[in-house]
Amino acid sequence: MLKKNIRRIHILINDKDRKPWLLICKEVLELTIHKRSFPLYYFGRFFYKKGTPNAKDFMNTKECDSILYSPKTERNQTKSILNNKLYFSLFCQSNSMATCELLAYNLYNSFFYKSQCRTIHNATEFYNFCCLLFKDGKNKRIFIKRSESMGGKGIFLLTPSSTKEEYNKLWPIIEKNAFIFEKAIEQHKSVSAIYPNSINTIRIETYYTKDGSIEVLGGLMRFGSGESVIDNVSSGGLYVSINMEKGILMKYGKTDLHSGAHRYISHPTTNFVFLGFQIPYFMEAIDLCKNFAKKIPNRIIGWDVAITPDGPIIIEGNHNPGLFLGEFSYNGYKNKRIFKEIIQEL
Repeated sequence: MLKKNIRRIHILINDKDRKPWLLICKEVLELTIHKRSFPLYYFGRFFYKKGTPNAKDFMNTKECDSILYSPKTERNQTKSILNNKLYFSLFCQSNSMATCELLAYNLYNSFFYKSQCRTIHNATEFYNFCCLLFKDGKNKRIFIKRSESMGGKGIFLLTPSSTKEEYNKLWPIIEKNAFIFEKAIEQHKSVSAIYPNSINTIRIETYYTKDGSIEVLGGLMRFGSGESVIDNVSSGGLYVSINMEKGILMKYGKTDLHSGAHRYISHPTTNFVFLGFQIPYFMEAIDLCKNFAKKIPNRIIGWDVAITPDGPIIIEGNHNPGLFLGEFSYNGYKNKRIFKEIIQEL
């Protein structure tokens, strides 16, 4: 933790986009008085940089947690579906909901495939099992995801060309946990043009109101970077805010503070310019999230949506999406009508 904090301080001091120190101190003091606590979020969400919106219009961690973990917004029954990728996949499958195709899953040494259970004892048998998945479904890529994981952790990609050495390294992890095996989706070509190595997802946050209607809070789009096959910001990816009325990307792609607090006007790997990119099927993605939110009525959910050539599909839902990054869609949720209704309900 100490090394991470030292690195963050070093990044802050050497940031060329940083505001003058006097202005930073003034804004931090004003926020401390306004929020009645030291505003760590001022640094974590880059309000110390030039050209950023008014930090007073944004939530700090305490305000965000008071919404996400309130007894009036958190529902244990629906949360259990969202927290477990296997439960979520089976729930969607049984209700004909558009999500990734579940090929198989395991509970430690027990592997379930086509309504049959088989026990796998070693890496060789695991390799043969995966070969069956590739052969039987003509799958070109398979994502293996730990059933209970967050932030892109516990995700592995296998292809028909994966080596036995890869399987030998993966097997000790697989046999000690529960994973799902999903068929990798085909991504829309225009989205792949921005970054082709990962499935680049839209995060859309929904709110289930007291009268049972669904409101969209905000959204962003995430992209992998370098050679990464996942797009999670916490794993080195970057995010771009979305104009939610038009479904187009805003100006900057951003990494988190730990990854260098970078702001890019174009993708660092492909040089694709973000501003004005029209997200395919964006309104259909909004409708899909609202439909899912009706069927899994947790009060607040952050949906991860992939765009295929035929339209959007839901990758997963998150019961505690953070809400921090989606705020930039509206320059702070405190400028959004529904936010005031949420606060009043707490």
